[in-house]
Amino acid sequence: ERHDYVSAQERLKEILELDPRFERALILLGDIYRNTYRYEEAKGYYQRALQVIDRKIARLERKLAGEVTAEEYGAIRTDLARLRQQREGVVRSLAQLP
Repeated sequence: ERHDYVSAQERLKEILELDPRFERALILLGDIYRNTYRYEEAKGYYQRALQVIDRKIARLERKLAGEVTAEEYGAIRTDLARLRQQREGVVRSLAQLP
C-alpha cells in the first residue's frame, strides 16, 4: 500500500508540472498526504486546490455574465456545479485535519 501512495504521489506531481492548475491532482495529493498522516502537506495541497477552484469558478461566472450560446451556457453550468462540489469536498477535508 505504501508503494502505491509513493507511485501515485510521483505521478500526480508529474501531472502538476504539466498543468499546475489541475485541481483534481492537487486534491488527490492532499488526500494521499492526509492518509499518510502528513497533515501540513495535505493542508498545503488542499489550500492550493481551493485557490485554483475559486479562480476557475470566478472565471466561469464572469463568462456567464457575458453573452454565451445555449450550448456554452449548459457547459459552463455543468463545470460550475462540478467545481462547487469539489470545493465543498476540499473544505470538508480541510476541516477534518487535526
